[in-house]
Amino acid sequence: MAANPSNQKRIFIWHTGRSLSAVFTRSLSQIPDSCAILAHFCSAGRFGPERKYLQDYEYEYAGTDTYESMKAIYEQPRPGKSVVIGKDCSHYLDGRYEFIPDGYQHIFLTRHPLKSISSFATRIKTLPKEQVFQVGLNQHKSLHNLHHYLKTTHGINAPVLDADDLIAQPKEMLQKVCKILGLPFSDKLLTWDWTDEKPDNWMVRNSVWEDQKIYGWYADCLNSTGFRKPTEAAKTDKKALEPEFVKMVEEALPYYEELTKMHI
Repeated sequence: MAANPSNQKRIFIWHTGRSLSAVFTRSLSQIPDSCAILAHFCSAGRFGPERKYLQDYEYEYAGTDTYESMKAIYEQPRPGKSVVIGKDCSHYLDGRYEFIPDGYQHIFLTRHPLKSISSFATRIKTLPKEQVFQVGLNQHKSLHNLHHYLKTTHGINAPVLDADDLIAQPKEMLQKVCKILGLPFSDKLLTWDWTDEKPDNWMVRNSVWEDQKIYGWYADCLNSTGFRKPTEAAKTDKKALEPEFVKMVEEALPYYEELTKMHI
């Protein structure tokens, strides 16, 4: 098996849902000779034989992806690539930290729970009732716990980026991120081509991609050409949320606030 170049950078983005992680990934994947590996643990956790969610739901795109096989894909050599970017929601690894891929620098992407959960509450209206397992999940707790685990068990104090800072000052925040992670920065990271297909240098499992095509999880990112500030239409008022989502926001806030202490 071919070895990776000694100067290759491997970056893993851990995040919650609806935290602009696809936008962040799209930006970094504009680095020349880069590739991005997206949501492979999501495929194992939602659609594979070891799935943590939808256990009793015969999903159309169910497959054979396991945590071990997805870890192996994240760790595969990528000769000829200057940067390899992994991206996954942290809650898929709850209780399964032995599958954290080796060889990566880690960065955590947060977003205020009121904004991420409001976005989710809007998106979930398009989902069949069998898929609403996400309601009640404290993804911010999972993100915090993974950060704490890396720090206390492996001595890794991973940087934390707030999505709101990234959107408000994309150039400045990307310059800081690239400096911390040892990545090359250029203005090319600020724009990309509009598409409704998978970008050429993105790797996404078929199960996840088919799910996204139906429900549009990446649509806002793919159907853009750069960073867009949130519109006034974006809901950020708890009074606009149904009680179950208000509860999710309140339960998530302490974990988000702990992570904010480490924001870039």
